[in-house]
Amino acid sequence: MAEGGRVYGGLPHLARSEQRRQRLLEAALDAIGEAGIKGLSLRAVCARAGLTSRYFYESFPDLDALLLALFDSVIDEVTAAAVQAVATAPWEALARSRAGLEAGIHVVSSDHRKAKVLLVSSSGHGPLQQRRREKLVEVAGVMSKITREFYGAEKITPTDARLTTITFAAGFIELLDEWLSGTLAIPLPRLVDHMAKMFVASATVHSVSSG
Repeated sequence: MAEGGRVYGGLPHLARSEQRRQRLLEAALDAIGEAGIKGLSLRAVCARAGLTSRYFYESFPDLDALLLALFDSVIDEVTAAAVQAVATAPWEALARSRAGLEAGIHVVSSDHRKAKVLLVSSSGHGPLQQRRREKLVEVAGVMSKITREFYGAEKITPTDARLTTITFAAGFIELLDEWLSGTLAIPLPRLVDHMAKMFVASATVHSVSSG
């Protein structure tokens, strides 16, 4: 026995299960990239992944669960890329904002499949709409933490940071949808520059409690 169960083909059972799960996610990404949500079916995904339905249900209870996991993976990749870029950017507000936006947008602008996943999430699909809201709040939390660390926690209250970052994160996602769909026909550098300046301008806004 090895950690994670019995070993087959040099890999523990849990590692093989995770490998199959990743194959299914990649297959779903390809299917959506080619035909959008209409291309996503259990049969199509299993055929692309070279797996039977038995292995599909080992990883996901249904197609909605697969779609949610795929959406999570794209948003998490965008967030991780942005956080890494901000961490290595010069210690200057606009430079850090631009770096984070450029890195995050690059994840989806350089891979049309991932862009399609984001666009599907705004198309009205029920479970995705709820997950989209949840991830928006999660991303805003990451932004809030970075913003307060940069400007100083004593200058920006948690509530002010939350108000600002949720507003910005929601606007950013909607604006990115417009740009990815082609509705907003402007060069990427202008999109990044405009959003970066908007965030820097609003980052330290302080509102007075009425209660």
